[in-house]
Amino acid sequence: MFHGSNAGRDATAILAPMALATACARVLLLLACGAAAACCPIPVDTDVMLYPAAVFEVRDAAGRPVEGARILVQTESQPHARPDDPSIELVTDAEGRATLVERVEEQTAFPLMMHGVPAYSWHACVDHPALGATTELTPRLQWENPGPIAAVLRGEPGRCVATASRIGIERPPESTPKGQLPGNLPSDSGPATPAPAP
Repeated sequence: MFHGSNAGRDATAILAPMALATACARVLLLLACGAAAACCPIPVDTDVMLYPAAVFEVRDAAGRPVEGARILVQTESQPHARPDDPSIELVTDAEGRATLVERVEEQTAFPLMMHGVPAYSWHACVDHPALGATTELTPRLQWENPGPIAAVLRGEPGRCVATASRIGIERPPESTPKGQLPGNLPSDSGPATPAPAP
């Protein structure tokens, strides 16, 4: 039995170690759960947008619609591109337009792991045998495209190619800008906006 003023000190001396032990036990439990999740990831099926819906509108330098322009769209895995990232080709109609149909597919995700949820961004390039190529699209292709994506072909020679990391323009040696090497040039369209994780 506790007597007088010593009772409070004695109770504190007993309860403080108990509180510390409880806190330590909680931390160890959280660490154990995290380790278990990392070692035994839990798979979850989720819908992932492989291609967003978009309408492309291609014109020449005089503002006329370009029929037969090729639009190369590449899906890029986030946070790192993979060699098997898919690409798709579209061709413009008489009005210079081409439609990219949204494509969603089911993939397996691991939400408890770093980078365990699939996410993508997209890059596009436009070319035409007589009017050259460009990666300058306004606005850039992203997960939500409220209006047409415009591209202007100004006669700069080259053709669109999909590399392992990014779409680029392959230009003939005689048209390569000074200080650059011929071949697959990096995209000049800037970073794409990644799709939000589901």
